[in-house]
Amino acid sequence: LYTTTLTVTPNSPVFTGETVNLMCGIEYYSYWTYHWFKEGTYLHVSQMTHHYTVHGNTLTIRATVSDAGQYT
Repeated sequence: LYTTTLTVTPNSPVFTGETVNLMCGIEYYSYWTYHWFKEGTYLHVSQMTHHYTVHGNTLTIRATVSDAGQYT
C-alpha cells in the first residue's frame, strides 16, 4: 500500500477572497490521477469555476462563503 498525505496551505483559518491549496502527496509518485471531493460530492473539472483550479495533485480554492466544508 502507498502512504498518502493531504497538506493544507495555509494551515490556519482562511477568509473570503484568500487562497488555500490542498495538496495530495502519494509515496512513490508516478502519474496518479487525482479526484477531489467536497462533502463527499465529486468536484467535476467541468464544474470548476474561476475560484477552483486543479494542477496535478493540487486543488487551489479562492475562498468564498460557499466553499466551506470538508474536502477529500
